Amino acid sequence: MKIKIRLRLSLLFAVLSSSVIVLFTIGFVLWLSHNRRHEFKQLLEERALNVAQLYCDTREDNATILADIIVTHPSISDEDIGIYGSSDSLLFCTSKNFYRVKPVDLGHVRINRVSLIDQPDGRERLSFYYKGVFRYCVIVIEAKDIIGFERLSTISVVLLFGVIVSFIVVVVLGFIFSYRSLFPLRQLVMGVGQIDPNRLSERLTVPEPDDEIKHLTLAFNHSLDRLEKAFLIQKSFVSNASHEIRTPLTVVRGELELLLMNDREGGSELKRSLGRIYDVMMELSGITDSLLSLAQIEGDERINKRSVVRIDELCLEAIRSVNQRHKEWDIDIDIESFPEDPSLLELYGDSSLLILLFRNLIVNGCKYSSSQPVMVRFVFQEERVGVRFEDQGIGILPEERELIFEPFFRGSKSRSVSGSGLGLAICKRVASLHSATIDIESNSPQGSVFIVWFKKDNLS
Repeated sequence: MKIKIRLRLSLLFAVLSSSVIVLFTIGFVLWLSHNRRHEFKQLLEERALNVAQLYCDTREDNATILADIIVTHPSISDEDIGIYGSSDSLLFCTSKNFYRVKPVDLGHVRINRVSLIDQPDGRERLSFYYKGVFRYCVIVIEAKDIIGFERLSTISVVLLFGVIVSFIVVVVLGFIFSYRSLFPLRQLVMGVGQIDPNRLSERLTVPEPDDEIKHLTLAFNHSLDRLEKAFLIQKSFVSNASHEIRTPLTVVRGELELLLMNDREGGSELKRSLGRIYDVMMELSGITDSLLSLAQIEGDERINKRSVVRIDELCLEAIRSVNQRHKEWDIDIDIESFPEDPSLLELYGDSSLLILLFRNLIVNGCKYSSSQPVMVRFVFQEERVGVRFEDQGIGILPEERELIFEPFFRGSKSRSVSGSGLGLAICKRVASLHSATIDIESNSPQGSVFIVWFKKDNLS
């Protein structure tokens, strides 16, 4: 059976509150019962003392008269009185069926002076030992506290009725309280239900009170921020990927159609078309390789092949790799930036991934620099070591610096230059696997600066 939180909270609040009230009521009734017994014992003791004084402090000639007074003037309703002498014999009783006290019990009374015993019929028997002027005696009084029990019963009924009424009131108040308390949560649920994939830009209204509902709303809004960003990245990825892959294929198709149409015009046209097809296919191959590299490292959370490597050696290897394919590019490395202690350039990492990172940054700088040189330097700070790549290219707009690391995103200034938009995405992922970060700065007078920062705790 499904029970709503509102009803569950109301019942729980009612049960807990009623339990406290019931425990208090039980304790109060027990205290009243104990107090009633104590007061009735005092009344019986006073009555026994009066009888003992009348009986034991008078002469024998007046004992019978005093006994008649006791019988005809009772102070407690439904009382029975018996008087035992020093020889344990019953000297006087007000009822023929009066309980006969055993000699052993009379002996205990003489030792303890007072004894109170509850009877099965609700009556209470008090035995009182008294040393009078003329004789010693034990006064035994049996009576029922009719007034005390009636008062206790009345109070118990009133308390029981109060417990029932309190339970009903607590249930109603708990229901109202839970309704008001869960009202912001219902608003939150309604707001969440109105958000769909086509309205991810909407956000929930944050309540003013600084409570759990506000924290839940903020957490959900943060989740919506990440979800919206993921949807935009996915949408951009699909759009850019479709465009980047479709363009080379369209060129290949057009060149092949042109080749088929002009196959009789001579070998020069054929050679030019084949060269164009080759260049476009190389571009498509580069996109495919980049996609494969990104897919291989995208799901990894740590580096599997970790070893001690030197950053300077990896940079030189990346420069050699780029120069083998693009001999016309001017790539320099600042020798003066090398530290005196070579160990400052050592770290734990994957050499192949780091070479890929440096090569992509170098290629990216050269591609957009229009044959201007690209400089590689090493920089050192107190807590980290950086590799600085400076170009004199077209630069990056400030509002696009965070977006250029997304797959297939290309800046507004770079669309005139061929490229896949995957190189920097691969760089960011490789840097993340090495607990490194990539900063972007503007170069003076033009161009961009990419700095890969490695933490010193990752160094050997």
